[in-house]
Amino acid sequence: RPFYSIFAQQANELMHLIMKLRYLLIICTMVFAVSGGSCKKKVEQQYEDLLKKLMTDGSWIITKFTENGTDITTSFNAWVCKFHDNNTMTATQGTDTKAGTWQSNLTSQTISAQFESSVGDPLQENNGTWNITSTTATVGKFAQTKSGIAYTMELTKN
Repeated sequence: RPFYSIFAQQANELMHLIMKLRYLLIICTMVFAVSGGSCKKKVEQQYEDLLKKLMTDGSWIITKFTENGTDITTSFNAWVCKFHDNNTMTATQGTDTKAGTWQSNLTSQTISAQFESSVGDPLQENNGTWNITSTTATVGKFAQTKSGIAYTMELTKN
């Protein structure tokens, strides 16, 4: 066999191998991207579920509430908040119960709360989207600004 014939055959085999490797690399990249994306979504969902369990397990009291730096925590004395799995919430003071909704967003690290419009003060101050500034299993700290007024809130597990 002539030398160029052997060389041409080896070059052809090498080209086929390169093409196979190229396709394999493309497939591996796609599999990694798909599984990585779904893996990320699964992890985010687990964190979201954990946050929801943390919020819905037990009741909470407002242990600190400020409005533009002024402490108005006493306005919330004796109110006990309960967050439910179906994203509803209640605030109870004695026999008085007020209803609302809540939603967590792990991506933006926020919790939104909305009591009915007839609820009035002080619970109406809770309405809005709160940035989560700090959390433990028993204490959550939040902040938001509405109409130029800065609010901070601390919830403690009851």
